[in-house]
Amino acid sequence: MLKKNEKNEFLDVVEFLNDAIILITKNDKKIKFVNYGFEELFNVSKKNLVGKSIKIFFKESSTILDYINKSILKKKSYSYGNVDLSFSTQILNASMDIINKIEYENIIIVLRLNKKNNFYDLGFDNKFQFFNEFITKLIEFIISPISNIKGSAQLLQKIESKNSEFYEIIIKEVDKLVNFIKIFENKSINFKETKTNFNIHEIIRVAIKNINNLIINKIDLIENFDPSLPNVSADKNQLIILFENLIRNALESISIEGGYIKISTFFYFGEVKNIPNTKKNKSSNFILIEIEDNGGEIKEEFKDQIFLPFFSTKNKKGLGLYQAKKIALDNNCEIQFYSKKNVTIFKIWIPL
Repeated sequence: MLKKNEKNEFLDVVEFLNDAIILITKNDKKIKFVNYGFEELFNVSKKNLVGKSIKIFFKESSTILDYINKSILKKKSYSYGNVDLSFSTQILNASMDIINKIEYENIIIVLRLNKKNNFYDLGFDNKFQFFNEFITKLIEFIISPISNIKGSAQLLQKIESKNSEFYEIIIKEVDKLVNFIKIFENKSINFKETKTNFNIHEIIRVAIKNINNLIINKIDLIENFDPSLPNVSADKNQLIILFENLIRNALESISIEGGYIKISTFFYFGEVKNIPNTKKNKSSNFILIEIEDNGGEIKEEFKDQIFLPFFSTKNKKGLGLYQAKKIALDNNCEIQFYSKKNVTIFKIWIPL
């Protein structure tokens, strides 16, 4: 048994560990304590959990309850390397340690996310990089001839005024092609010119307004915003396009009847890392934006292709998600997605 001051010291240490930790009583399986890692993982508040039955929290995850009951019955500790945790609309894959010592009043449960199995995170995926580099080379090859065509058409339009309308058509079509190419251009960002501080909720609402889709007025558009979030620093116009593409993608997936898009924002505390040879610490904190829709599950065979250019299952051009991914990479952000049981969630991580 731990003494009172030892208990407090133990909880103080546990509070700031990165792993999600929960303590439950052995006799009635009520929650005695959760650390900050647990609150962050499940987006819940400690004050809303303490004193409640573990059955309420893991009501959809009978496997977890089975493991806990087994530990109590056998009076033993167990470790599991691959456990699915169901909570709200999320299914997270984690390793789990159940620590059950005879001298302890409570059972200690430690959860560690198996990151590779939780979200389809393409990051610097080889396929994406290959297409990106291929398209960049293609643009370098065709941009000069296109510029020459436009310049020649503009010159001839001035000389031959009677055929002006034909040259106008050429110029407009070339401009369409140039605007299309801009989607793929790999330009390094000049942060002095393009990087500004702004409220993330402001640009999300601008993106929604820009879409101006009739369907958006016929579905449930839910804002679950954290008003206390700090400003982010990035290319504002590019992030507006990113959110437009992701929201438009959600709209194209859902039906009007019973359809919803839920946009949530969170502050995500990352690990604090020591910087060698300095007294400073580097904190990898993020603003996390989730765009959730009930438009159906992304099929397993498509999950490693959806960010690739020209890939689409909706008879569309297939450039929206590619452009979103590219903008994210250009702004040092990341996009992940999770899809199961008719729900798809895109997560955008913006570093602070």
